[in-house]
Amino acid sequence: MSRPAVFLDRDGTIIEERSYIDRLGLLSVFPWTGDALRLLNRAGYAAVVISNQSGIARGMFDEPFLMRPPLDLAKRKGGRPLAVLVESADCDACDEMHREAFGRRDVLRALERFDVARIVLGSSAPLTSPSGNATTAGAFARELGVAYTPAVVFFDASGREVFRIGAYLRPFHFASSFAYVADGAYRDEPSFQRCSSQWRSRGCARPPALRETRR
Repeated sequence: MSRPAVFLDRDGTIIEERSYIDRLGLLSVFPWTGDALRLLNRAGYAAVVISNQSGIARGMFDEPFLMRPPLDLAKRKGGRPLAVLVESADCDACDEMHREAFGRRDVLRALERFDVARIVLGSSAPLTSPSGNATTAGAFARELGVAYTPAVVFFDASGREVFRIGAYLRPFHFASSFAYVADGAYRDEPSFQRCSSQWRSRGCARPPALRETRR
C-alpha cells in the first residue's frame, strides 16, 4: 500500500546550516525537529531527508595518489594498469569513498599498483584518453557510459578497458576489485563476484595485502 511522504531538506530545516559537515561535532539539530518528525509520522507521512554533501565540488579531497592534471591517460610511466575514478560534484557516496575507503591501509596498498586518475561528470577539464584522443573529462565520462557515481573503470597497461565497478563497495571489496585487476585474475575468471567468493579457485587466491585491517 502506498504511503504519502514529505521530503525535507536537511540543512536549515532539520539541522542548523553549516558550510560543510564532515564530523559529528558540527551537527546541531533544531530543538523542534524531533517533535515535528513525530507529528508527521503520526499523521501517516513518511519523512524523507534530502542532503547534499558536496565535498568533491568544494575540492576537499585531493588524494596524494591521484595523477595531476592535465590528465594524459595514454602516456603513463611503468606500464601499470590504470584506474579511473568517475565522480560527480554532488555525491554522498563519493564523499564516503574518500573519507572511509581511502583512509584504510589495505585500500592504499592496492592503489599502489595502479596509476589512478579522477574525473568529474560534466567537467570541461582537458584530458587525453587511454586511446590517445584529446577530449574533456566530462566527454570521456559520457564515452565510458557512466551514469552513476562513484564508478571505477579499469584499463590494462595497453589502455584497454578490462573491468569496472558501478557503485561504491565496502572498503575490503573495494580493495579486492583493484587486486582482481592488478593480479590479472579477470583473465581467468570474468566474474568478480565469483572470484571474490571463491578466493582460492581459478587463480583468485586472496592477496595477503587484502586481509581485513582497520585504520
